This record gives sequence, C-alpha cells and structure tokens, in this order.
Amino acid sequence: MMNRILPLLVSVAVLALAAFGWAAWSGQPLPTAALYPDPPPLVLAPGVPPDRGDGPAALACPPGLCAGVTVDVESPVLPVAPDALFATVRALVVAQPLVRVVAEDAAAGRLDVVQRTPILGFPESVALRVVAVGEGASSVILLSRSRPGAWDLGDNAARVRTWIAALERASR
Repeated sequence: MMNRILPLLVSVAVLALAAFGWAAWSGQPLPTAALYPDPPPLVLAPGVPPDRGDGPAALACPPGLCAGVTVDVESPVLPVAPDALFATVRALVVAQPLVRVVAEDAAAGRLDVVQRTPILGFPESVALRVVAVGEGASSVILLSRSRPGAWDLGDNAARVRTWIAALERASR
C-alpha cells in the first residue's frame, strides 16, 4: 500500500513546488488568484479619520491630520502643489508590481488601488489621498489594508514605508 501512496505524494509535492516556482520566477500570481475578487475601494474622506478596519492595516499620515487613529509612518510635508504631488504619487504607485487602479479622482487627489501578493495573488487594498498642508505644500494620507480575517506578515507596513520613502526620493 505504501509503495503506491509514496509516488503519488512525491508527484503532488513536485507539482506544487513547480507551480510556486513558476509564480516566483514569472512575477505573476498563481491562477488561483482569480478566486479572490478585488475588494471595494477604501474611503479616505476629507476631515474624517481613516478607518483601519478589521484586518491588518498600516497608515501613513501627515502630522496632526489623523488624530485619534494609530499612525504607523509620518508622511512628509512637501513644498509641492497638491496636483503636482498627485501626479508624482500616481506615477510611483502604478509602477509597482501587481498594482491595478480601481478608482481615481485627480481633482480630489484620490487614488485607490489593489496590489496582489506575489505568489498567491491575495488582494490588498491601498487608498491614497493627497492633501494640502498650508500654502504651497502638500502631503499624502496612505492606508494599506488586507481583507478581514487575513494576516499580512508585515506587508502593509512595509508597503507604506517603501512608498513613502519612494515619494520622498522622487520629490527631492
């Protein structure tokens, strides 16, 4: 009996490793990613504290704009007009791997995207809102959130830190 089961188990393991290897090599999630539909866009309304939700989340916010909410990263205040900052942020975000824009309003400075995890293709929602901070300066509120019941192994916090650092470099 064991002589029949062992080759079957080895074959299944080799196929699974091959699928994960293909996904890692190609940079595309496995076809099972289609089982996880895109979540609806997050809402970052002006004057309303961001809702971190029930799942894992990370938030970047400029000083003083997100009172009462845990902020993971402080967004820089940049000497750039909001529309110019929105164009910079949009270019940085759409250049990220496995990102798809789900909603956009350039006039309001709002961009909602879904970024899929590299191998399994789990969707993670990201909402950005460019806000004016004083005369001739602006900043960004950035909320990255996994679906409720999921875990992120620090992906949301890493995404927020990486995107804010990229924004600071691009704005110099």
